Amino acid sequence: MIEIAKIKAILFFIAIAFSNPFVPDFGTQFILAFAIGMVLPCRIVRPLHEFILKIPQIRKFEKHVKKHKRVREILKSRNQRVKTVVSRVLAGYIVTYIIALLAGLAYIYLEFLY
Repeated sequence: MIEIAKIKAILFFIAIAFSNPFVPDFGTQFILAFAIGMVLPCRIVRPLHEFILKIPQIRKFEKHVKKHKRVREILKSRNQRVKTVVSRVLAGYIVTYIIALLAGLAYIYLEFLY
């Protein structure tokens, strides 16, 4: 019984920390989203990147940023992961929200149905 209480507490923490913007997570979600995004394969990130570039403000911002000297050096890199880092972080955030949803559902199951 104590183990189930510990599991419920962990699931509740994960669900709240990764889905609630009012609870401070001290960068944990960003670090996890960054790590997950960098590991995701290109076939998942590429459609998201193409969708993001269709937004006019982002396209305008990207054109402005490409003029910066250090950014030009980064964009000359052969590494596609570096070129699509923003899309990768957003994809990582989507995955963390899915993790929060699943943790919340597991918590509800253990709390009310178990």
